[in-house]
Amino acid sequence: MSERRLSISLPRLLDRISRASRRELILLGTEAEGLKFKDWHPMHFTAALQRLAKVAERSDLPFVRCLVRTALDRGKLHLYQPDQLGMLLWSAGKLGKNSVDRETLSSLLVLVAGNAPNMSPQALSSALYTLAKHQERFLSEEIARVMETGLGCLMDLDGFSPQSVANIMWAYGKVGYRITFSALSSVGRHIEVNALDYESRHISNVLWALAALECPDGSRAIFNTVCSSWLSVPALRTSLSSQGLANVLWAFGKTPSDWLDSAFLETVIRLGADLSARLPEVEPRAIANCLWGVGIWAARDHTVARLYARLLNTLAPILRPQIPTMDPTTTVALCWCYAKEEDRLLRELARAAIERVPELSAKDYPTLFWSAIGVLSREEVGVLCDWLERRIPCCAAQVSKCLWALVDARYYDEALVTRLVKTLKLDRALTPKHVVCCG
Repeated sequence: MSERRLSISLPRLLDRISRASRRELILLGTEAEGLKFKDWHPMHFTAALQRLAKVAERSDLPFVRCLVRTALDRGKLHLYQPDQLGMLLWSAGKLGKNSVDRETLSSLLVLVAGNAPNMSPQALSSALYTLAKHQERFLSEEIARVMETGLGCLMDLDGFSPQSVANIMWAYGKVGYRITFSALSSVGRHIEVNALDYESRHISNVLWALAALECPDGSRAIFNTVCSSWLSVPALRTSLSSQGLANVLWAFGKTPSDWLDSAFLETVIRLGADLSARLPEVEPRAIANCLWGVGIWAARDHTVARLYARLLNTLAPILRPQIPTMDPTTTVALCWCYAKEEDRLLRELARAAIERVPELSAKDYPTLFWSAIGVLSREEVGVLCDWLERRIPCCAAQVSKCLWALVDARYYDEALVTRLVKTLKLDRALTPKHVVCCG
């Protein structure tokens, strides 16, 4: 290999990449313009990028940029087989946002969408997973085109592994692309037939996706199947990681209130008991999601309400010393859980959130208003209003929730109400419910 030119056959290159360290990859080429590859073949480049993505995991090396540019030459993309296109997309995602230019990525997505029905389950799930995980790199219409094509592939899941199904479901939940009833029916049948082959992470991803999509038509049958065939088995249920347990309880919290049947109640109670058994090892964020799910069901059933009260009491001394190191969104989530339950801990959580108010998300403000307004000083409430005003215009749901919190707490302050109303964004999202609150 010369100083400025790499001339190497791709079969040999594959072997070198698989064993290369970062330093060795740098030595493979220092100037992208001087790198040349012989024996171009789609199979070779697909394998090369897969291995390179696992080794390098970044795109700032001239050698990496050159190899990616050569592999994804828009004049040759059509020569790749369907599965190879899926793997190329996965590799591009793994290597980072600077690995592929915008135009090439668009060309690749067009081919992925057109060839999705002919991809193997693994290639399809890898493509959709990558699309969802790195959605900020794609245009919304590009994502929609691929996700719409993928729906047709869900109609026949013969040959799909539980991992492939779970990854695909997670992808739809992550991008918020609604799954049809017929597609969900197919997923439900797959879980019913292969329930014992599903691992804990697969189950938690499927339920999380359904909840993220607001439980579309067809979701209840899947929840029923998971409750009866998987979560009812102690050995399987306790195999959930702390994050998996949090995802499942959060998902149950997102279910409609009319899904009140004995199987779901028993499952929530069992999962809540599992949380108690894992303390104090569970991370605060996972605890917040678990408590939120149990808390929603506590409002539906008195047995769960008693469990919820016990959990709050048990967790208070565990959470208190961790408040200074919690991220602010977790702090706000725990404020919701302890609202009207434990004023002392609620006050500590709320003040910790106020101290880091610039880091709060748009959804955190109304939650903090509702849960903690009774323990915040007038000055602290004013701080929240200041930050809401900086986010003008705010959506109707956020402002109406803040106003309702003021009324619920009998916190009458005309100046504060006027400030909140001024932040309101008047658009089609303004429902009668929001108008009543704002009135």
